[in-house]
Amino acid sequence: MSTPKKHVVLFPFTSKGHIAGFLSLASRLHRILPHATITLVSTPRNVAALRAAAAAPFLDFHALRFDPAEHGLPPGGESQDEIFPPLLIPLYEAFETLQPAFDDFVASTAAAAARVVVISDVFVAWTVEVARRHGSQVPKYMLYQYGLPAAGAANDGSGGRADRRFLDRQLAHGNNTDAVLVNAVAEPEPAGLAMLRRTLRVLPVWPIGPLSRDRRDAATEATDDTVLRWMDTQPPGSVLYISFGTNSMIRPEHMLELAAALESSGRCFLWKIKPPEGDVAGLNGGATTPSSYNRWLAEGFEERVTASKRGLLLRR
Repeated sequence: MSTPKKHVVLFPFTSKGHIAGFLSLASRLHRILPHATITLVSTPRNVAALRAAAAAPFLDFHALRFDPAEHGLPPGGESQDEIFPPLLIPLYEAFETLQPAFDDFVASTAAAAARVVVISDVFVAWTVEVARRHGSQVPKYMLYQYGLPAAGAANDGSGGRADRRFLDRQLAHGNNTDAVLVNAVAEPEPAGLAMLRRTLRVLPVWPIGPLSRDRRDAATEATDDTVLRWMDTQPPGSVLYISFGTNSMIRPEHMLELAAALESSGRCFLWKIKPPEGDVAGLNGGATTPSSYNRWLAEGFEERVTASKRGLLLRR
């Protein structure tokens, strides 16, 4: 009879950026624990995509049943990369309904393994409660990936908003974790880490970054190489980086103003551009060519900044 292995269960939130961080963490864990079983848990569509991409030969996957239609989400709406921003909160809340299925998976895993560890995304911090139900033999850790708070940051006072209520629920669950892992490096981010430790009080906070994307992804590698080649042509410390993240959007008139300001500034810039607020066609993948972007930008903007080598636009 074979000896039960250690089993590490990873549960990222369902977006490319969050999953990429967990894949990087999985590779690091495999180097440290080569004989442990490592399983990434997600919804069927995400698991199928990861298997098709051969994300990591050592990595196991487990799909939790999830039907987007049951939660008012469009077909295939299992990732925040595939839905419109107004549906993000329904997606977040839909993921909370995965708790019973995840509980069953942890129970069966704990029964078969010598030791089980659960590492979950802060956006699915309810997984901490699942791990707690299985006792001290299932340590639980929460991975905080993005946006360390700046020193002096304050609550935005939006406690009545659905997104604030969702985040408050996850933070309450997260208070019961054994430690918080942070995708950060201690030396360049001491203020953010110090504030996180003050906020979390008694919880250990361990910086484990940087967790980076897998360079074996051909599309990612091609984009990264384009950016690096362009950056190498610019003077040190000269490039402005503009990005509003995955979820935040700006209004069309603000996008026009931003483009005009960048062009008139004379500064080099790298802009991670995406459709503005209200542009449903663009969000649905309709804006993929320079000409289609002209409805948000001044005529000839991209052609001028590209020709002058002062600007590089990366599309959503």
